[in-house]
Amino acid sequence: HFGSSPCAAPDCTPAWESAMQLFVRGPGGSVPLTVDAGTTVGALKSQFALASGVEVDTLTYAGAVLADEASLGCLAIGDEATLWASQSLLGGGKKRKKKTY
Repeated sequence: HFGSSPCAAPDCTPAWESAMQLFVRGPGGSVPLTVDAGTTVGALKSQFALASGVEVDTLTYAGAVLADEASLGCLAIGDEATLWASQSLLGGGKKRKKKTY
């Protein structure tokens, strides 16, 4: 997980506290959100759910899954970054082999 670094600790103070605009790309398209650097990933997920009407399970940035308790400033996510929202998939069972006679 991207947020499991020592910077994800609660005592981490981001370098900046100003508002920034992020783009969260999900199943319904891209949604612009304005947040500050102290916002946690969990709060960002709920803000995205309110804006898009789609509940998401994970947010990824730079190919890594973000932990819910990590703040955006500590993860070095800058202004106008694009995060990817995804839902968990059902299934995963084995496929049946086709019988040949």
